[in-house]
Amino acid sequence: MSDPRAIKTPSRIRVRVDARSISAVNDRGNEIRYAISPSAPGFNPLELLSASLGICTAINLRKELGAVTGNGTALPFEIVVECIKAPDPPSRVEQLDIAVRLPGGLAEIAADDIVRRAEAACTIANTLHASARVITRLQEDSTN
Repeated sequence: MSDPRAIKTPSRIRVRVDARSISAVNDRGNEIRYAISPSAPGFNPLELLSASLGICTAINLRKELGAVTGNGTALPFEIVVECIKAPDPPSRVEQLDIAVRLPGGLAEIAADDIVRRAEAACTIANTLHASARVITRLQEDSTN
């Protein structure tokens, strides 16, 4: 049976590299700068992974909390994602810990259920749980 939800096609990301910087730009022209050194502005790849997971979870949690309040508006909350690298090769993430701080007033059982539903609806979390294939290929330069 097919999923009745509309499938959103993700934007393609173009990573640009020059002598002084690395940045990622989406099809809409939005840019994220990579922090080349620890003191440089920007995010490193593991921070971007953590941010993607946290934001995706927050989007779904906001929807869930809005439904619970009955007026479609969620109260403020916070998500903290900790990225833990594996100690042995190859270089990879071993675990991502998500801590959710919800507003007071929700029963613990209800809060736990809301958080689980939000995570289950998160594309990034589902992809990480399923271990998506990564396919890398060399593409000829089309600027010649």
